[in-house]
Amino acid sequence: RTLSPRTRWNATDGPDADDQFDSECIQHRSIRQICTLPRRLLVRIGPVVVPFNRSGNRLPFVPEQQYGVLLGWKSPSGWSARLAGNTWGEYWLDNANSEKYEGWEWVTNLAVGYQKGGHSLNLNIDNLFDKHYAIEVKKDTAGKVTYTAASPRTAMLTYRYGF
Repeated sequence: RTLSPRTRWNATDGPDADDQFDSECIQHRSIRQICTLPRRLLVRIGPVVVPFNRSGNRLPFVPEQQYGVLLGWKSPSGWSARLAGNTWGEYWLDNANSEKYEGWEWVTNLAVGYQKGGHSLNLNIDNLFDKHYAIEVKKDTAGKVTYTAASPRTAMLTYRYGF
């Protein structure tokens, strides 16, 4: 149920019978009034603020599952290699738990190196298979969802001399 500027929401419709909500408190923030409905029960859905109980909801941006696998190898002759795969599970985009991002699966990174004496040469390749995914997804209070693209395949060659 949405609220018009003059409607009242009585908490008998919600969890706490002593709470009442006057929507004018929300729509006219420049007027100093006291709204007796706890803030935990208010949710913005687009341009409208509606009462909503968030108890039992999960935190936004925190997936239930995160996985990582790492396989490493090092030889006595100085060669080494490391292969890693990471997964970030689905998560909620807001406190109201109204929309989810599906996350991403098995982004793979590779590192190969050679070391002899004080010399070290390493090749690191992140996102080895050039997977296209969003590293972060956010939803603002107006309901607009924004995506931050992950880096494409990147390679870095490093040389180091230690003395």
